[in-house]
Amino acid sequence: MLLGPALVLSSCAELRIHSRGHIPVWIGPKPGHNHYIEIEGKRQFFLWGLVPDVHEVNIDDELHEAGLLSAANVSVTIEQSWGSFFKEILSLGIYVPREYKIRAFGVVPKDTD
Repeated sequence: MLLGPALVLSSCAELRIHSRGHIPVWIGPKPGHNHYIEIEGKRQFFLWGLVPDVHEVNIDDELHEAGLLSAANVSVTIEQSWGSFFKEILSLGIYVPREYKIRAFGVVPKDTD
């Protein structure tokens, strides 16, 4: 009877956050980085987070796609909304969504003129 909730609550979903250096990314503040951006994303896992075993999130690709040339004061949070939690519970862990937010201040092309 407790096996279902135990499997759901012990899922192995792993988001691996990294940067490949495509654009300059700093954790702390930098002068000239005045454009605030917030990116929300979601990765989907299945079978208690076992498939796929890891999802990778490339910070600089996400920030570059949002239009930044450079980013500073970057923070990343991995979250689970109530909606995602209930989807995971109702599916008995077969569907395991994970959300993330990337917040940063950056330089956009018009800032370089």
